[in-house]
Amino acid sequence: MFVLFGNEKTEPSIRYLTGFTAPDDVAVIVDGDKTTLIVNELEFGRAKEQSKNCDVQCPTSMLGKRGYLSDCIGEYAIRNNHDVVECAYSFPYGLVNELEENFNLNVFVANTAWLAKRRMVKTDDEIAKIAEVQQVTHKAMEAAGELIASATPNASGELVLADGTILTSELVKHKIRMVCIEHNCIDEDTIVAGGIQGVNPHEAGHGPLHANEWIVIDIFPRSLVNGYWGDMTRTFMNGTPSEAQQRQYDIVQQAHDEAIAKVHSGVIASDIHNGVNTLFEENGFYTTYGDDHAEGFFHSTGHGVGLEIHEGPRISRNGDTLESNMVVTIEPGLYYTATGGVRIEDLIVVTDDGARVL
Repeated sequence: MFVLFGNEKTEPSIRYLTGFTAPDDVAVIVDGDKTTLIVNELEFGRAKEQSKNCDVQCPTSMLGKRGYLSDCIGEYAIRNNHDVVECAYSFPYGLVNELEENFNLNVFVANTAWLAKRRMVKTDDEIAKIAEVQQVTHKAMEAAGELIASATPNASGELVLADGTILTSELVKHKIRMVCIEHNCIDEDTIVAGGIQGVNPHEAGHGPLHANEWIVIDIFPRSLVNGYWGDMTRTFMNGTPSEAQQRQYDIVQQAHDEAIAKVHSGVIASDIHNGVNTLFEENGFYTTYGDDHAEGFFHSTGHGVGLEIHEGPRISRNGDTLESNMVVTIEPGLYYTATGGVRIEDLIVVTDDGARVL
């Protein structure tokens, strides 16, 4: 028997296997072809109505009295003659102790490749849910771009809105959040990084935005309705790029387009990633690793998106083989102190014939 424990944030596979979410922790037991969802009494009725393809239980229904979820897991093991419990990597260590000491069970972390594999290949329903979120992501990105375009630089090069307000990363992120909330999504850790801040790919960004500098915007909202994520990055500038900045942007755009063109079922993801690296180097855009930071292209070309913002497959030097209905990002980027950061990211569905951009 294999056990998951937690909620949709700590263990998204619970929602994947049962279709149920709750603020409190729940347990899921996968035993052959049978899946059992164990919730507390407060969630019992709702879980029976909203869960899918599983047997729903609570401590009272399993034990005949109030109790803990750990007691239910132990009781299930005893009733079904299991003395070994396989658990996910996220399984709480305290719960391991309870099951071993109170029920004499042998608990160990299992290889969950089978579950990761199932989640990599999306159903048509999952793709539709991701597409809905990506439409919201697109609306939020458009709003951010329009806000940046509406500003004019002052004497110091800071971008200023029509009412005299200095345009900051925080104001752009607020605009993005409002669009997401209006469409029942929530953005988390949105990136609006201008100038030198954009050289660090995961720098959230802060303070005034300036003319003639790249502004990297990475939006990855989660649907409050279905739990799936979207993901998109664009790089903006209010002003005129230097020759070096323009070359940087153009080669990232080319890498992005060529990488998408290589996507199809059966392709080795590392071939896509290595192709991006080769294109950059052949055009003089090298990657270096210094004592305090790296420059160039030093992250993967993409990753899977679903109930987690980063999940399999990886499009990297050790990438997986892509299959139809996988949903992945393509997001090459170049980051140099002298010119700033540029990243362009789209979310795509892998098909037998190529890539479908969401």
